Amino acid sequence: MDSSVKNSNEIIPNNLLPFLTGNLSYLNPYDILDMDAKALEERVNKMKEDILKQHKSKITQLPNGRYFTRLGGKKIERTRKSDLEKEIILYYTGLNLTIHSTFENYLVRRKTNVRPTTWSKDIRIYNQFIKGSELDSKPIKEISVKDAYTFLNHCKEVKPDIKKKYWNTIDCTLSSLFRFFAEEGIRYDNPFDNIIINQDFFTPAHKTKEEDRVFSRNEQANIFEISQKDAELNRDIIALGIQLLFYLGIRIGELCALVWGDIENVVYLHIQREIGIKIDENGKACGHEILDHCKSPAGNRRLRLNEDALRILMQIKTFNQANGFPTGPNDYIFIRRYRKEITYCTERSFFGRLENYCKKAGMTVKKSPHDIRRTVITNLFKAGMDLKKLQKFAGHSSLKMTLDYINQMADDEDDITYVSQLNVSGFQKPKNDVEEPENPVRKPVFRLVNTVEHKSPKIEKPEAL
Repeated sequence: MDSSVKNSNEIIPNNLLPFLTGNLSYLNPYDILDMDAKALEERVNKMKEDILKQHKSKITQLPNGRYFTRLGGKKIERTRKSDLEKEIILYYTGLNLTIHSTFENYLVRRKTNVRPTTWSKDIRIYNQFIKGSELDSKPIKEISVKDAYTFLNHCKEVKPDIKKKYWNTIDCTLSSLFRFFAEEGIRYDNPFDNIIINQDFFTPAHKTKEEDRVFSRNEQANIFEISQKDAELNRDIIALGIQLLFYLGIRIGELCALVWGDIENVVYLHIQREIGIKIDENGKACGHEILDHCKSPAGNRRLRLNEDALRILMQIKTFNQANGFPTGPNDYIFIRRYRKEITYCTERSFFGRLENYCKKAGMTVKKSPHDIRRTVITNLFKAGMDLKKLQKFAGHSSLKMTLDYINQMADDEDDITYVSQLNVSGFQKPKNDVEEPENPVRKPVFRLVNTVEHKSPKIEKPEAL
């Protein structure tokens, strides 16, 4: 730093920094209501002049027309002189900027770029780990790799059983903060990119068994039997919704957001929106809302409906009409009365019901609607669906994501069927060896549950949907 610039940053109130650097987009106007506009402008201009006068490295115009100077011994070059002057002012006014003093401005910018569930997570991470720590109060320009390690240990003290996945969430917020600092010209590197963390530092994550992530054939059959009794006894559409998940494999948030108009020509179901958590301005959850988009562009898709899925949808419509609920094209398929108002069902209704069904079915592991989605994707893969088609069916942005959903567990007999085909050297097997079939066919380990025993009489006019 140029020592001749004497404490210019110490006399600059935080509410003037945006004026000095030209970053007015996120300034809170209520911070300056007590200042006369003309007096404010004069004060800011005077501060700019003082900073530029005290900056000893001259601003020089190069033969190519660009301007350059040195800041902290580093050459800075810009196309316009005004941009370079702004960089100089930012350099000195930003010397005492901290995460604590910039986090509110970061949030304002963040709220315009990401979903509420994302920036609310930033607030939670800041309040739980960053706020009050050494990292929070240290000047941003002075944060080093050593400080990054110190903060890592601080997180371990706050959460002794911290897992790698949880640290990734913290690191995501830190990365977003340092990107913001780069956008504002405060700092262009992220010291957390240079730390190396031994895996032993984190508490090992509980590894879920493969068989606990999908429903077996028997479990599917038991869930269908229990839910069908519930549906017929109480005209319960939640029970039917759980059955429908086994035929669609969609996200539970997508199921809750379905309207009757999403059924196209009694052939396709258009998935085009989802339910989301409603976040208030402080980052707190305050109910649900229907979003007019899916989790990603790939989520917007049309699924072919089979006869069983159509039967279930017809039964849901019949129950809704009997319960006095509207069933127009824009009305939600899964609907309820909540606080004397008719509204859509939420994810919570399905999670609780499925947990209850798992208990009644005698299952030792209580599975979730997302495990149904995983089961359907696994079933279709085992049945031989092309991977790219399966990716489109699941609404995944990448094939890798689809592969992560597939339960790869297979029995030894299935493995040996494939391994026995490897014959690189031309070695002939002894005659007493058991011959394997020349063209083995993949035998599904899982398949969609056979629900013939639950079928209603054949639908004569499915167009009634």
